[in-house]
Amino acid sequence: MGQDESEEAVDPRRALGARGEACAAACLAKRGWSIEATNWRFGGGELDIVASRPHGEGELVIFVEVKTRARGARARPESSVTARKRRQIVALAKAYLRERGVGPVSARFDVIAVSVRGEERARVRHMPGAFDSRGALR
Repeated sequence: MGQDESEEAVDPRRALGARGEACAAACLAKRGWSIEATNWRFGGGELDIVASRPHGEGELVIFVEVKTRARGARARPESSVTARKRRQIVALAKAYLRERGVGPVSARFDVIAVSVRGEERARVRHMPGAFDSRGALR
């Protein structure tokens, strides 16, 4: 029997990714970050999380790539943030700031790796300043 059109098939990878992004956003919020946007799309790309908080005289905006894997996966989640992906995130960050009309701000590019085990457990590793505005690893 076919699936009802009103029901969407749940892609396990998308569900895992959404769970990781929710964990990452909660972790950032606990640390005092204001979540400005999640899953912001532009020109075929997406910023997972954009967050901010006061910094000195202005504001620090972070652009966060979230990578989630089930525990026991061979590769670490962050290993899939390739040079191409980093350059795309930098370009998207510029578009985000331009579209929002944000004046000069300090910006940072972070990676959050989430490893999940079961329904209740997740390990979150935040790598602040994982790469620079040229997409180069730090």
